[in-house]
Formats: sequence, C-alpha cells, structure tokens
Amino acid sequence: LSKNPNAIHLLENNMNKINWICLSENPNAIYLLEKNMDKISWLCLSSNPNAIMLLEKNNDKIHWHSLSKNPNAIHLLEKNMDKIDWYQLSENPNAIHFLEKNLNKICWTNLSSNPA
Repeated sequence: LSKNPNAIHLLENNMNKINWICLSENPNAIYLLEKNMDKISWLCLSSNPNAIMLLEKNNDKIHWHSLSKNPNAIHLLEKNMDKIDWYQLSENPNAIHFLEKNLNKICWTNLSSNPA
C-alpha cells in the first residue's frame, strides 16, 4: 500500500501502517517524507523521480547507484560523474544524450533494454 501513489491520504490517516522503505519510492509521497525525514530510505528515495529537490538538499545521503537509474536526475549525475553507476545509467531513458558522450562507459547489455 505504501508504494501506491493513490493511497497517500489513506496512509496519512494510518501512519503506523506505513512501510517507510516502500513509501520512499512513492512519487506522490514527497511531502509526507519531508515531514518524516528520519524514516526515509535514502536508497529507495534516490530512485524516486519526484524526489530530486529533496535529494539536492541532502546530497550527502544520495545513493548514487539508485540515482543513476532516476530519469529526473541527469543534471545531478552530470555534475558527479565519478559517482555514476554506468550499469544503471545505461538503462535510464533520459540519459541517452549523456551516454552518447561517454560510449566507453556504456553497459551495452543494459542499453539494449533502455526504452528510449
């Protein structure tokens, strides 16, 4: 239930039932996560496409492996190339232009499953 983007209102009224690991992946849960920063799974949040602003404010908590597959994180990854997981980035549909500039780092197997 915690992963369900349509269940936020229900979860707000039943906070003791929240699975915070799953909620950290929920794109509609950002404001709820901001109110409960101590419960965030940064590993899961790093792959959440709607969490970019929260991640930018907490750069030291970013899990770069997960962030590398986040389609909205390309600008962060470009600024931190030494932290990129190229295996994950090769599957990121918004990374094609960036991958084209770094052909020697592409995981070609993963790129073949990239929907872009």
